[in-house]
Amino acid sequence: MTRQKKYFNALLVGLTVLLACFDPGEKKEATPAEVKKAAHRNTKPPATYNKTVEISLPSAVFFGLDAVQEEKMKSVVTDTNVFKSIMHDCFYQKRNARMVLKKYYPRVKILEVKNARYLLFKKPEGSERIDLNEKSDPCGLFLFDGRQPPRLVDMMNIDSELGFYFKMTKE
Repeated sequence: MTRQKKYFNALLVGLTVLLACFDPGEKKEATPAEVKKAAHRNTKPPATYNKTVEISLPSAVFFGLDAVQEEKMKSVVTDTNVFKSIMHDCFYQKRNARMVLKKYYPRVKILEVKNARYLLFKKPEGSERIDLNEKSDPCGLFLFDGRQPPRLVDMMNIDSELGFYFKMTKE
């Protein structure tokens, strides 16, 4: 290939990249309402209840959206299939975690919290209060053994999480 063809090809590639980055469309400023909706699109709405659930026994505490939160979240998630997928994931992750708990840790009490905002974990040396509004996930699982601090765990890795958390209490 001649030197001129190499320069021409390099120039052609450079122009192609430059044109790909150029957007001739008119930029439109987002309205404050659009910005607010976009910011809250993937976050959980605040709880509609101010109830506190007290936990003092070794427990697996599942939390999820109450009916009003679910409707609010459905209204801000623009694609209904995305919302359905989120709820589908929550359902199956919780179901799997319950099966694992019942099989390998039957002594751990399973609690389902939907209509509460706070979880109060009572330990001999004091209590720890968790505000579920500060958790961005629409569902989740806390493990609590009654002695060490509660731990928010990844339900997808429940087999490992249970072993790590409850192993620490045996030592």
